[in-house]
Parts: sequence; structure tokens; C-alpha cells
Amino acid sequence: MNINCTWKFSVLLIACLVFQVASAESLITKAGFRKAAIGVTRKNTEIVVYLGPGAATLDASKPRVLIICSGDGTRGGGEFGQDLLIHLATNHPELCQELQLAIIPNLFPDGPTKSLDQAAPAYPPQKGFYDAAENPETRYLWRWAGMYGARLIFDVRNGEKNFGMDVSDPAASLQFRQRLIDSGWAMSIQDQTGLIKQMSTKGVEDLGPVPTFALAANLTNVTSFIGMAKAWPRSDCQLELARREKRTPAEIAKELVKVYGHDLKQVAYIPALAVIGRLQTAEHFQDAAETASLAALLEPLRAGQVSPIPKSGSDHAGHLLFAELAKRADGKDRERWIKLCRAAADQIFDNDGKPLKLMPFHNEMSDAVFMATPIICSTGKLTGEQKYFDAAVTHFRSMKKLCLADDYLYRHSPLDEAAWGRGNGFPAMGLAWALSEFPEDHAAFPELKKDFQNHIAALLKHQDEFGCWHQVIDKPGSYREFSATAMIAWAIKRGMDRGWLDKETHQKALDRAWVAVKQRIGPKGLIVDICTGTGKQKTLREYYDRPAIWGVDARGGAMALMLATEMMNAN
Repeated sequence: MNINCTWKFSVLLIACLVFQVASAESLITKAGFRKAAIGVTRKNTEIVVYLGPGAATLDASKPRVLIICSGDGTRGGGEFGQDLLIHLATNHPELCQELQLAIIPNLFPDGPTKSLDQAAPAYPPQKGFYDAAENPETRYLWRWAGMYGARLIFDVRNGEKNFGMDVSDPAASLQFRQRLIDSGWAMSIQDQTGLIKQMSTKGVEDLGPVPTFALAANLTNVTSFIGMAKAWPRSDCQLELARREKRTPAEIAKELVKVYGHDLKQVAYIPALAVIGRLQTAEHFQDAAETASLAALLEPLRAGQVSPIPKSGSDHAGHLLFAELAKRADGKDRERWIKLCRAAADQIFDNDGKPLKLMPFHNEMSDAVFMATPIICSTGKLTGEQKYFDAAVTHFRSMKKLCLADDYLYRHSPLDEAAWGRGNGFPAMGLAWALSEFPEDHAAFPELKKDFQNHIAALLKHQDEFGCWHQVIDKPGSYREFSATAMIAWAIKRGMDRGWLDKETHQKALDRAWVAVKQRIGPKGLIVDICTGTGKQKTLREYYDRPAIWGVDARGGAMALMLATEMMNAN
């Protein structure tokens, strides 16, 4: 009897908890908040963030505020974060509309780690983006907070003292702000390596600081402090992101060619795409000096002093440079560039001239849709020989069987089902490029176009609130990845310009992706969160843990240039 009562009580308790959670989510959603994620823990638990109305748009007319709960690893912060969300949603709906709020209810959803029980996490985190063995949460927070570009950040802690002033009216808010600035308020925090000190004085990388305060976990006080954001000026970080966002495609391309496209020691896809981007930029600006510099870089290849033979998929895609050069040349030069294209494309045929099922060096990876299909099609268009188009179709169909899932996302390889970000960027960009060279009267053209449309439609479902695609496409907690975003945006732009994608459905997605890319291209060619080179991985965790680079990166720079030059087209 007792066992039966206990069982019934447990079921009732669980039902009550489920109802409470559902009710809370309903209130939060009704107030306009959307649930997203800033990262994942070592246990693959998503670190949730709630974005208020308009929080993903960098709107200068509305103050942008980030609130972090339990950021110091203290227990109980997560419960307060949820209470704060409900409190704002039910008692202060006007504040939710007047501000752009982002609230992280619990930075450590799996609970504090041993190291956090002993000491608060240190900022800025060193290395380990985002594969740190301990406390990856701090890495996700650090870069996410930087890219959010808030006016103010509040680090809400259990038991911490506020800065002891009533800021409920605007005049007091201004006095409070000046008092903090005059007194060097950040120095009052004992932990000089903490989030408050580092974010408010230096900020994340090249973005600039954001004023950051510690607050006690008190609903009334926190709400009063949040309101003071209305009288606060935009932070250096927000101003920098706004500056980046205003740049035109041509301006960005001109910045990037100062850093990228000057090295062609190997005709692989990364340096080759950068040279193509540099070539297109020089043409756009009719820059004679750049044109002469490019000619000098390419002269050993044009003159036959160097005749590369592809030994990898990357080399195959690198030969797209020669296809672009052939389009711009005539006479002996055109013949030379076509000969180099054939050196790559002809590897699809066996010794008897019959097409292989797959291009050599495909490695079973979805990358091969990009690495092989466009160069085969480009060679077909340059030579007028249909055998290349037929071979490209055979290769593409084989890649679909290997890597395309039922949801029209590509797994990176048969080793794991993970829909790696760049592993989907490659098929999107690759098929769009191939279709650009493919004859519309070929029997397989409608099939290829439909495959392209299906893939883009699947990808649109996973574009996040800020316009990004992630390191793992269908895992919102994985980091926002630059190359996948740039490549997919390039494919969408190309598809819209060629009429394969309707503008009504796709223009907004392209606009959002372009803003996200612009914000992640910093001065002197710095790129934010570009996944390092990645072969076949065996688990989802291994894709989560591929290092994310913030800095000058040849791969990221090449993809940034490709998108910028594609966006320069007015179509």
C-alpha cells in the first residue's frame, strides 16, 4: 500500500513539474521571448539563452542588454534565471519591448564543476574554443557575449552586493553611471581576471569593451538596474559591430584582398578561391596595379613553368581558378588554362575513357560535391564536350547515396550522422557552382536543380536568429560557424541570381546571413569562429570539438572574399 501511494505521489509530482515548466514556457513565449542556445556542455547539454523581441537585430534605437545568471558557478542561479524571465514577462512587458534582452538563465546547466566550486571562472578564457576539457561554458559565453554587442551586461550572482544605489529614476541612473566611471568601479571586483573586469575594460578580441556589472539575485533590484540601460550610451563593442555592418560588399572585398589571395604555392581550393576573389575585386575596381600583381603571381602557371597534377580533392577544386582564367582569356592563354582544367577533370575517367562512379580522392566526404563537381562541369562548358557533364552527374549521384540524409541535410561521411556545417556548405556551394556551368537542356539539369532547391530548403530551417548556420547544422548549441554561413549564403545568392530560388522566400535569409558574415569580418582580415580543417570524424562530440579560429585564417578569408564578390553583383 505504501509503495503504491509513493508511486502515485511521484507520478503526481512529475506531472506538476511538467505543468509548471510548460506554463512558464508559455508565459515566456507570450512575452515575445524565443529560446535559443549559446553552446553545449561536456555532457552535450545546451546552454540556453532566451532572446526578447528584436534581440537578434542590431537596432540602435533599442538598448541591447545581456543578463547572465549563475555565471560564477554558484548554485541556485539557474532557478533565479527562470524566475527573472517569468517576472519580466508577467510584470514588466513594457521593458521587454523597450529593450533588446538576452537572458542566459543558467550558464552551467549541468551544475558547477569541481574547479568552479573552488574558484570563479577566469576570463578571458585561454585557448580551448570550444573543446576545453573543463568549463567550455566560459568559452561559449565569452565569444557569444562579444558578438552580441550589448550596451550593458549584468552578471547576476547569489549573495553578491549591488553597488548600493537606487536607480529607479533616469537622473539617478546617470549619476550612478558617472559615479562608477569616476571611481574606477571595475577595479572593485576582487577577481581581476573575472568577466566583469575583462569585459568592461578590454572586451572580446578586437570588438571593444561592454560595461558589465555584478548584481545580487533579487528580482526587484535586478529589474531596476536593467531599466537603467535606457539612459546608457552604446558600448564600444556595439559601435564596432554597427561599423562592420554598414560596409558594402566592395568595401569588404577591398579590405580582404590586402590580406588574402597573395599565395599560390599549391593550387588547392583555399588559396585558389582567394585568388579568384582577388581577381574579381581587381576587375570591379579596374585596379591596374592589382591586375599586374595577379599576372605576376600566375605567370609560372601560364607560361608552363609549373603544371600541377591534382593529388587530392582540394587540388581538384583549386583548378577552378584555371576555369575562371580561361573564361577571361583567348588564344594560346585560353588553351593553356583549359589544359590545366583537363588535368583535374579527366581524373573522373578510367583508362578506357569511361566515367568512374566517384572522382578519385573523394574520401567518402560530402566535401567532394564541391571538390569535384564544379571543375568537371566547368571543363565541360569550356570544351563543349558532353562527357564531362555526364560524368559530373554520375559523381554527384554517388555522393548523394553516400552522404545525403532523409531530411536533405548531408552527413559529413558514413562514419557518423552529424550534419557538419562546412560539410553542408560544400554541397550547397558546389552544386550551385556546377549548375552555373551546366547546360539547361541536359536531361539531368532539372534533377540537379531540384536537389539544390531541396538542400537549401532544408538549410533554411536551421538558420539561427542572427543569420548564422552552426558547426553542426541541426544542433543549435554548436557554435556559429563562419565558413558554412558564407558558403550557404553564396549558394543562395547564386541561386536567386540564376532564377533557381525565388527571391520572396530567400532574400530575407540571404540578408540576415550577409549581416552575420559582415559582423564577423574584422579589421586586417580577422575572421570570427572559422572551423579548422576537418577530416572524417567518428562522433558528434568530435564535430562539436573542432577548434574555432578567431584571427587571420586563409580558409575563412577565401570564403569571405567569395561571398563579398558574389554580393557585389547587382542582380
